[in-house]
Amino acid sequence: MLGARIASCALTAGFVVVALRPRAAVPEADTPPPFRLGVGVAAVAVAAALVVGVREPALPVLAVGLCATAVRRELPQVGAPTLAMLFGLAVCLGTLARAWDGPATLLAESGTWATAATSAAASVLLNNLPAAVLFSAQPPAHPSALLVGLDLGPNLAVTGSLSAFLWLRAARAVGADASAATYSRLGVLLVPLTIAGALCAS
Repeated sequence: MLGARIASCALTAGFVVVALRPRAAVPEADTPPPFRLGVGVAAVAVAAALVVGVREPALPVLAVGLCATAVRRELPQVGAPTLAMLFGLAVCLGTLARAWDGPATLLAESGTWATAATSAAASVLLNNLPAAVLFSAQPPAHPSALLVGLDLGPNLAVTGSLSAFLWLRAARAVGADASAATYSRLGVLLVPLTIAGALCAS
């Protein structure tokens, strides 16, 4: 994957230089926003444990994210019945994930370019971590193409990866002019370019 990494990084850097030419420096805020630990940290820890310890963690990780969002929005109104219902949902989704290998079977019949395109689209629809778990329920026919799509596909939309969503949220929190629409407009040009370059170089 070294050639693919070098190609995708070089193409991305060149694209950013051309598309986002340096502008006048903006004065920094006097005081940075406070850093808070909370439900999100716990959710990340649980999701990481699921990815490492469960054979099919995609849907349980999704359930953890939904639970964390619900708890974060409703605290302190969340009670025991709500938490029990969310826990039951996580268990049901985990059971379903262990029995469902449809996405992995789909990729088994796809070529290199189709695998990269499918995994890139899935990363935007599901987020790249759950998409990776769903597509790797069985050994993929084209693992390098799968990895390229999952790594570069999230540049199509902020829904593709947690880091993009956190960037958007943090930027807006400090008053920066961050736009999800601009992110996607640039991504529509950048993603096909980098995927093609990475696949040709791998």
